Amino acid sequence: MDKDKIIKSKTFCMLPWVHMHLWPNGNTFPCCIWDAEKPLGRFGENSSLKDSWNSEAMKTLRKNMLNGKKSDGCKRCYELEEHGTVETLRKMSIDKYSKNWDFVEETKQDGTVDTVRMNYLDIRFNNLCNLKCQTCGPELSSSWYEDQTKMYSDWNKPKVIAIDANEKLWNELEPLLKNVENAYFAGGEPLICDEHYKILELWLENNMENIHINYTTNFALLEHKGAKVLDYWKKFKNVSVSASLDDSGSRAEYLRKGTKWDVIEKNRKMMIKECPNVTFDITPTISAYNVFHFPDFHLDWIEKKLLEPNALRLNILTYQEFMSVRIFPKAAKSMITEKYKKYRDKICNIAIKNGHYYFNVENGYNSVINFMNAQDDSHMRENFYERVYRVDSIRGERLIDVYPELKLLRYDF
Repeated sequence: MDKDKIIKSKTFCMLPWVHMHLWPNGNTFPCCIWDAEKPLGRFGENSSLKDSWNSEAMKTLRKNMLNGKKSDGCKRCYELEEHGTVETLRKMSIDKYSKNWDFVEETKQDGTVDTVRMNYLDIRFNNLCNLKCQTCGPELSSSWYEDQTKMYSDWNKPKVIAIDANEKLWNELEPLLKNVENAYFAGGEPLICDEHYKILELWLENNMENIHINYTTNFALLEHKGAKVLDYWKKFKNVSVSASLDDSGSRAEYLRKGTKWDVIEKNRKMMIKECPNVTFDITPTISAYNVFHFPDFHLDWIEKKLLEPNALRLNILTYQEFMSVRIFPKAAKSMITEKYKKYRDKICNIAIKNGHYYFNVENGYNSVINFMNAQDDSHMRENFYERVYRVDSIRGERLIDVYPELKLLRYDF
């Protein structure tokens, strides 16, 4: 097995050897950005974690990666890397876990790996969420349920989706938790998930304060059933929080319905005061909704000292093409391109002036420009506005009240 050749391959990822991702419905995946329509296994009453770990699909994936073959479910990393995104999940996995190469060498000819490992933990125990974001849906947010049933009368899935056989899962998971090196909590909304706090308690009981814990949270609630998450974060030495914030004020409240913007800013100020050693960044999802105004919000928080310039993990929406930044006409794309170049340079200069890094800014803004201009999906534009109309009608809102420019960007000019 040629380690150097395999690691340098554009198709290899360490995650199938150190991780397995679970959704609230029990579906299992090799990571959180794998194609959600193609689960590789399922956990439940009649199936174990090990069954999914060595499912036929999972074994095939491992073999493909070792032989330099692409896998359809990995398309998001392939596409992002093609358009200049340097820090993809695939590359991150190699940076962090290639030290565990002996795990890869345990792979049998058919792709089997006997030992289930969770060096990297990412399990979505349920879909409980306090917000209903425009680019989300009912499978990952319980708050979406009522709107979904109004939009689709034949919707027949439950409001709250949670992994079946929760006690069985915990019994299988608990011994694995003691070997976790890095954990990622997302949702739903992780800060209102009971299991999240149960896991933190287990790690503290086992003196695992050095574990690296990462979050993606909507940052709207810092307390759950009397548990104050800031008090927990103070006890761990390596906590990083990525807040899913895409815009500010009324635009944020429209994009992520249920948000109270004054609470978001209050929470950030409280965190700075109480947990100064916890790393904080924002992880916006850039879509047709917010692409034009995101730079305004980014700069505003930098100027308010609520965010370091480089504290940015920018995501580009790719999985719902009719909401992507590629739907706009050429003239609109030119306007957006010029704005991103202007703000990129301005924010990078602020970082340089203060002796801060700026790579994430430069790379993130360039990625939006490159992705947007790489393909013309303007034929999907009406699908976007039809979706907007349906959701607005249910929620009693109007997109153009908060994003008036999107009325103009609907048409070629």
